[in-house]
Amino acid sequence: MIDNLSIARKLQLGFGVLVTLFTAIVWWSFLLFLSLADSVGDTYRAYEGLGELRATGIALMDQESRVQGYALTGDEAVLELLPQRQSEFLRSQSKAMELTTGSARIQELLQQLLDLYQQQYIPHVERLVSLRRDVDAGRVPMEQLVAYAREGRGRKIVDSMRGLANAIRAEEKTLRERRDEVGEVRVSLVERMLVGGGIVGPLLAVLLAWWLSRNITQPLAEAVGLTGRLASGDLTASID
Repeated sequence: MIDNLSIARKLQLGFGVLVTLFTAIVWWSFLLFLSLADSVGDTYRAYEGLGELRATGIALMDQESRVQGYALTGDEAVLELLPQRQSEFLRSQSKAMELTTGSARIQELLQQLLDLYQQQYIPHVERLVSLRRDVDAGRVPMEQLVAYAREGRGRKIVDSMRGLANAIRAEEKTLRERRDEVGEVRVSLVERMLVGGGIVGPLLAVLLAWWLSRNITQPLAEAVGLTGRLASGDLTASID
């Protein structure tokens, strides 16, 4: 069937196959590079999310330190930065949620962290501050404040929140390791494709040159020879 094609069609077919192959290799490599770039972006956002998680821990520890200090001393100045630290906690938690939308499990843990903070820790802070002010105003005895402090409610809540933060870090570590494994596989694929293209390309070029010589150049040479013989008056030449 190929022998019946015109010379132009044979050239188009030969070069078309070669160009199509190289185009496929280039595009497939490009898509793999894009997927690698996405993986790197996910890892970068994950580190940013862990940074925000760390910021929530810093804000929480500062709040707990200030509240405990106020419970001991009754110095209102200690509480001046408390609203700011609470805002920092909420802002960092919200930012961490934005940066980890790719993991439903981490989103769930971050929401639990927020719920624990708003539903248990904030009421604990308000209760402790209220008790200290009542003690200073003479409305309740110091023993009531001491009894509440000995319950260690604040420490228990903080420990629970720390446990959630550790669970988030562990989950992110697992996801990062999984991304690294996938990334290594994709890098290996890109390397194989580039090396394969570098090897197959020249071989195909040689094969194409041979094919063109066999299917185009040789018939042309035979035609030229036949024409020359006919022109010289040799009518015995046969035309296949």
